[in-house]
Amino acid sequence: MKSFVKNCFLFLTTYFTFLTSICGQEIWIEDLVTGEPLENVMIFSENRNNSLLTNTLGKAVLDDFSHQGQIKFSLLGYQPLSISFLEILQGKKVIPLTPEDEVLEEVI
Repeated sequence: MKSFVKNCFLFLTTYFTFLTSICGQEIWIEDLVTGEPLENVMIFSENRNNSLLTNTLGKAVLDDFSHQGQIKFSLLGYQPLSISFLEILQGKKVIPLTPEDEVLEEVI
């Protein structure tokens, strides 16, 4: 009886972990230097079939994305980033973007 309860517990834990990892992939995009959330980051799939923007809190839900391949992140003033969906499934929920160091020349 004890082993049955233990096996049921393990099965249910694994099952709910799997469901959580497949459904409702919520991520947050932030500035690597300041830690501030980044709004309007363009997120798109490798084949560009799916895309979305982060909200004012830097949050996005990847429900419509395929659970394989690469996901790309892009925002003006930041270096583009590409990560695999597998990384997100494995628990990567906060995605830092690196600001680009751009030197503006004086206009005469």
